[in-house]
Amino acid sequence: MSRLTRRADSLLYMVMVVFLVAGGGVFLYLMASQASRLGKEIDSLELQVRKLTARRIDISESQALKETLVHKIESGTGRFYSTDEMDPYQFSRLIDEYLGSHHLSVEKYQTIETGDRLLLEYTIQGDAFGLMQFLQRVSYSDRYCHIPFLVIDAREQKGSIRAVFRIGYETIDKSSS
Repeated sequence: MSRLTRRADSLLYMVMVVFLVAGGGVFLYLMASQASRLGKEIDSLELQVRKLTARRIDISESQALKETLVHKIESGTGRFYSTDEMDPYQFSRLIDEYLGSHHLSVEKYQTIETGDRLLLEYTIQGDAFGLMQFLQRVSYSDRYCHIPFLVIDAREQKGSIRAVFRIGYETIDKSSS
């Protein structure tokens, strides 16, 4: 009987070894598949980190762009008169001052309403250089002005001109910006 028991013991020992090897193999396979899954998850997370980092850079770039645009808007709106800052009377006095400083005399002055805009129409006389300086001063002014109409008559005397022009100022409602 001892032989049979010995044989049974050896078979039992071999079965245990097979189970241990098979169990170890299954354990190693499960560990390898988990490591593979974790590796893929790490790759996915690293990709997300790269995307978020790139997006964060885009956000900082867009913040800089936003600040630049806000500055441009603020500097652009500064060139308009606010609705309560200027009226036609004050504007006509300003234009009269500009014309006088360039030795241009006003022959006729009137206000003209064109839809929602009010324009000042001047008939002036003086030298061509004075008119050119006036137009340059208005064009390069810190505030927006527009001259939609200008007629120049230089037929009378040499160097003397007569001009008719309409001029207006631009306003903006700064409370809504």
